[in-house]
Amino acid sequence: MVDPKRKRILCIDDDKHVYAVVSFMLQQAGYHVECAVDGAQGVQFAASMKPDLIILDYMMPAGGGGTVFEHVRASFATSKTPILVFSAAHKAEIDKKITFDDRTRFLAKPTAPPLIVEMVNAMLGGAQA
Repeated sequence: MVDPKRKRILCIDDDKHVYAVVSFMLQQAGYHVECAVDGAQGVQFAASMKPDLIILDYMMPAGGGGTVFEHVRASFATSKTPILVFSAAHKAEIDKKITFDDRTRFLAKPTAPPLIVEMVNAMLGGAQA
């Protein structure tokens, strides 16, 4: 059973090494983390999980990050969910499909795992207990 006090993070990335490291680091920081391996699974998990934050890769199969972003923002349940776009794609390319604002941030791959935790903490208003 998931502790309701722990913030839930959904990591949507097709690279198992990336989501393994991200998941480990965030779990060590006190977050509950679920991972989806492609865009379609990510949309499904977002709808059922209603995460507190989504970490989204841009380039992946079965619905890339742009499509996932559109679905998440169009859903009443997840429309206000913060999204951290974590990708090796050029930001100029991503800007064509994703609108960045106070709920949507970008972090370029590769990035040191502690910086990912720092960004997540900042987006969620502080470190997890």
